[in-house]
Amino acid sequence: MKVLTGPGVAADLKQAIDGATRVIRLSVFIASDHWKGQQPGQIDVLEALCQAARRGLECRAVLAQISSKWSRETPNVGAAAALLDAGWYVRMHRGPRLLHEKTLVIDDRRCVVGSHNLSVSSIARNHEVSLLIESPELAAELRALWWSRWNEAFDARAALEEIRIHGPRNAAKRTARTGRELLRAAGLR
Repeated sequence: MKVLTGPGVAADLKQAIDGATRVIRLSVFIASDHWKGQQPGQIDVLEALCQAARRGLECRAVLAQISSKWSRETPNVGAAAALLDAGWYVRMHRGPRLLHEKTLVIDDRRCVVGSHNLSVSSIARNHEVSLLIESPELAAELRALWWSRWNEAFDARAALEEIRIHGPRNAAKRTARTGRELLRAAGLR
């Protein structure tokens, strides 16, 4: 077990992601695509995730679909698009309860659980703490939880299209309704 905090978090996350050989499952509240133009040498964790899919790993993410009161942008949209372009399977979660967890399960044995979102502020500016744990037992529990979130969520492409057509504020409401309707029609709800 390793405590992840302070300036080395990005390097630790990248090392864990780069060490993956089969599968990565991610569930996170905020995943930002604003890594470019940061400090020289700063590690782009989103790019490390994209590279994992490009290496041929099975990569799946559940991202919270949220609207921002403080920004014209909708959080997670850019990261969802980048992950999809790299070959990830991505779903957006918008349900009666807010997806606020931050979990990363690698190869069904290595887990990262804690307070870090995948954003520059969370990794480089805020006081955050997460744990990197090598445990197939914990990974199995988190995998079951992750699949329950995956089954509650809907394809990110639908969310991105709704945002493109209706704008970020209206899309969250419309896509949540559409996602539930699609799940019902498929007999999954």
